[in-house]
Amino acid sequence: MIRVVLFVGCLTVLGACGSRPIEQVVAQRGSQKDGAVLNEPSADAQSFFRSVSEQLSLLQGSPGQRQLGERRRTDAQQAAYGACMADNGFAYAMPTIVPSLQDSATNTTEWWLAPNVDLSKQIGFGFYSNSPDDYLPKISTDSTAYDALTPDDRADYDATLSSCLEAVDQRVLFEGPLNPAASVLEGALVNDFRERMKEPDFVRISEMYQTCMTDLGHKVTAPGASFDAMQNEVAAAVPGGANQFTEPGRTKGLEIERVIAVDDATCRLAHTDQVVAILAPVFTSWATANSTDISAANEAWDVAG
Repeated sequence: MIRVVLFVGCLTVLGACGSRPIEQVVAQRGSQKDGAVLNEPSADAQSFFRSVSEQLSLLQGSPGQRQLGERRRTDAQQAAYGACMADNGFAYAMPTIVPSLQDSATNTTEWWLAPNVDLSKQIGFGFYSNSPDDYLPKISTDSTAYDALTPDDRADYDATLSSCLEAVDQRVLFEGPLNPAASVLEGALVNDFRERMKEPDFVRISEMYQTCMTDLGHKVTAPGASFDAMQNEVAAAVPGGANQFTEPGRTKGLEIERVIAVDDATCRLAHTDQVVAILAPVFTSWATANSTDISAANEAWDVAG
């Protein structure tokens, strides 16, 4: 459930919720360091962020591998439904399912990945900017045989299918990560980062970041929480709450999303060198200890996908 806050951030940043273009907002934003406005991390920080991103990409698989893995999982699930229906005397017309898009443009709020003002300006966090269709599988079914059934036979078919769906889903686990080993390794790194971020030196950075976001008109309670803050702002600005799939939620949401994403990236940029100094040893330790397992998990995508 989206939490609605009394603070209406869009009024502070946009003026009447959307009257100022994002270009003006971006022009007024900038992280100051040594008298210069920062629009990207330093070279050393970029090297760290690039290394983390490359390792995570090995574990997360390519968009094609993830989509093929989803397709194989879906095919196995549908085949199990069909076998159950056949055992009960019914022919099951398996639908054609194209899994949801796996490479929609997204932007991160995680502090171990690079803040990107330019990408934030274009797509925000990549939520409202993507088509809702990107998040839904495409399903088509040949209903000719079903339509030809008598009303009584349709009722029997529906009851049997309901039982088969329940029986198969209880017997076979189709949810969960496509590549469990990779998921465990990624989770371990994220956990290590988050544990280190609880230490006083990082907490001080977090407090400065939150002050920066507050000064720009956002209620962000912790590093990485700007996406939640965006949803709260949209929920407060759109009558009836925010809905990515309908208007005016989607258009208004994108306006607010782009602004808070730019502000999040800007406020993080002021601290990237400090963040890297704190998190780099954590990453190095993880990568060194798990180098063999990382390679094996990456190769497992060829099986999973």
